[in-house]
Amino acid sequence: MARYRKIDTRIWNDRKFRELDDKSKLAFFLVLTHPDTNQLGMLRSRSAALAMELGWHPDAMSDAILTLCRMGMLMVDDKAGFIFIPNFLKYNPPNGPNAVKGWSGLIDLMPECDLLSRALIHLKPTIFGLSEGVRSAIPDDIKDAISHAIQDEIKDAKEMPSRIQEQEEEQDISITSNDVIVETAVSDPSASEPEKVEKPKTGIDCPYQKIIADYNEILGPYLGMCQKLTPTRQKAVQARWRDCMKDGDFKTQDEGIAYFKRYFEYIKTCDFLMGNNGRDWRADFDWIFKQQNYTKICEGKYLSR
Repeated sequence: MARYRKIDTRIWNDRKFRELDDKSKLAFFLVLTHPDTNQLGMLRSRSAALAMELGWHPDAMSDAILTLCRMGMLMVDDKAGFIFIPNFLKYNPPNGPNAVKGWSGLIDLMPECDLLSRALIHLKPTIFGLSEGVRSAIPDDIKDAISHAIQDEIKDAKEMPSRIQEQEEEQDISITSNDVIVETAVSDPSASEPEKVEKPKTGIDCPYQKIIADYNEILGPYLGMCQKLTPTRQKAVQARWRDCMKDGDFKTQDEGIAYFKRYFEYIKTCDFLMGNNGRDWRADFDWIFKQQNYTKICEGKYLSR
């Protein structure tokens, strides 16, 4: 593994990092600079093992790791023993084609798990956004792993509604929805606004704030943040929510949230929508929620070939 890692000094200006307790900061630096963390920001380890390296109680490391996951600084599957730093390549890009060639075989050393696939999908825009000379040196096993992860994600998204229905029929249970509220910087329109949107008379209330929070987390850094929930945006999101609910794509609010999160992850794999189209154009929040565009995206019109 690489002997040196870059740490941007602006990390001390980052609000998320400054709000961390000292143990969480140390845990993050341990993962970032760990000798076994590879050039893609992946580490095969568990929180208990990391705790032993620092002489901590396992619970202390678990709490620190959980805090880092909540802040979006780490993605962890402790059962599988897999840790991923989402922004690793952003601050530790390869120095040239030879460095990229050294990525060969890295994926085979990681445990197979759902998080590994999600990590590969997350890395695609960064990896394929490298300069042409560097990009041409990407090993075939990395390309294949990303391609397979994307195809599996698309397949899972398509099969999810039928699997849910089968499970409900087997268990003969009724699922009730629970309101999920996540505090974000986006607020619903105030009562004083002239344009209002009525809640659906039947079905499940649309969790606008959570959907926008997930969009900002997954696509916001690339397509622009959604800073305000205007009545027009509320109508568009509610319309897509109602349509999907009627089509049987989900039956509970939690399933709906997961459905749109997969939708955002899928868009992230579409080079054309992410700006790699030679037109200096990329999709944004309003564009992906228009009915015509939503349909084309779901039909695979913009899937990278």
